[in-house]
Amino acid sequence: MAFITIPIVYIERDPNEDDDNDIVRIKRKNKPPRMQGADLTINTNMIVSVIGEDLTNHTMVGMADGKVYECEWKRERFEDILVKVEAVIDLGNISVQ
Repeated sequence: MAFITIPIVYIERDPNEDDDNDIVRIKRKNKPPRMQGADLTINTNMIVSVIGEDLTNHTMVGMADGKVYECEWKRERFEDILVKVEAVIDLGNISVQ
């Protein structure tokens, strides 16, 4: 099982608002959402999709639990790091006879 830490972008939510729907909340306020950045550690075994976003050059990472994270890296960089992490994990299965 491999874990990687990725930089993500998210919309900060006002804790006083009851509405859970981000789109409805943004439309109601008529102003652009305040974007925040953070680091998130994910289990690479839980990744089910990796989609490159052309407009922002970010990568959308879909997880097995249904959550989707917007990673600040380009898709190519994300995939390169993912391949390197998986290669290190696979080295543990090598045995000498």
